[in-house]
Amino acid sequence: MAKKRMNGEGSWTQRENGTWKLSVSYKGIGRKYFYGDKQTCLQKKREFESLLSKDLVGDKDVLFKHFAESWLNTIKKPTVKPHTYNNLEWATSQYIIKPLGNLEIKQIDSHLIQSMIINKMKDDGYSYNTVKFVYCTIKSIFGYAQARGKIEINPIAGVILPKKTLFNQKEVRYLSADERDKLVKTCYLKNKNGSFLFKNGPFYVFIMYVGCRIGEALSLKWSDIDLEHRTVTIGRTMVTIRDTEKHTIIRHDQDSTKNGKVRTVYLSDMALQALLDIKSTHKYSPDGYILPGREKDKPITYIAARGSFERIIKQAGIQKCSIHSLRHTFVSLAINNQIPVPLVADMVGHTNISTTMKTYTHLLNETKLESMKIIKELK
Repeated sequence: MAKKRMNGEGSWTQRENGTWKLSVSYKGIGRKYFYGDKQTCLQKKREFESLLSKDLVGDKDVLFKHFAESWLNTIKKPTVKPHTYNNLEWATSQYIIKPLGNLEIKQIDSHLIQSMIINKMKDDGYSYNTVKFVYCTIKSIFGYAQARGKIEINPIAGVILPKKTLFNQKEVRYLSADERDKLVKTCYLKNKNGSFLFKNGPFYVFIMYVGCRIGEALSLKWSDIDLEHRTVTIGRTMVTIRDTEKHTIIRHDQDSTKNGKVRTVYLSDMALQALLDIKSTHKYSPDGYILPGREKDKPITYIAARGSFERIIKQAGIQKCSIHSLRHTFVSLAINNQIPVPLVADMVGHTNISTTMKTYTHLLNETKLESMKIIKELK
């Protein structure tokens, strides 16, 4: 609940996590927010006002880093999911504020943005999607500055986003038939006493034959599984949120998937058996996570899942790949078995079919060639 101050110190609001937010309005800058315990908030306030007293910020020369931080807190934080904001805050800090932060907002022009950020990121090997995300973020920040009268023209108007074809295209890695066999065999290796050598082995077989993202798989509970009708309902995802003030990482079961849609996937024989094996080897609770971890009421961590997977592929003699390759493998199996692309897109949770078409162009071209052979032999 806000506590108003009458002597120009601003207003205080205690947050849900027990920390405080100090809100102070400054002429020419707008409202500035300081976070932490009360002592930290006051210290941050004094540091900021020290800059004001030295004319480092003010009505005519707002520093970009302060304006960008204000945009994050005022515009983005209240309007996006915590995980989305967390990623946006980190990207803005690393890719935008670092090179431009100490410049006055009116000093930044299209040439600086083009050379110091867009071109440099491309030359440093960042993906097209990452560069485009930064480009759009810069556009939004300066659009807000323009709306508030800090600048007359948005400098992003003179910035050219390089064509997608000029970026190195990241290869979609999926397991071959031989690699799939090796992975399944390794996941089901047993000790002399009959227990699985890799306790979580069936979990990775399940992902490969369902095509879900690792965050979605970690958030699955037995209440999402219908063994009788052989279906799994995917409607949540496990995310990690960085608390920049406390320097901690919080795991959060987000009540939506990446695109916000709930989907139901039919379980193949391999996926169904993997689930039954998981159920028999882990502590089972009807409302619990399918892969419970050491932390109470939480699944295993992403770090633990990744570490286990890396040990399995090393044991199997498979070339290094990520858990996400299992999702790609599911799509490759679906496409190669003539499952219609719209259905594939629905099963893996793509927002629209164009995402599937763009991501798996190579596989679709191979399928197209096979189809052409069949057409050739039509009588």
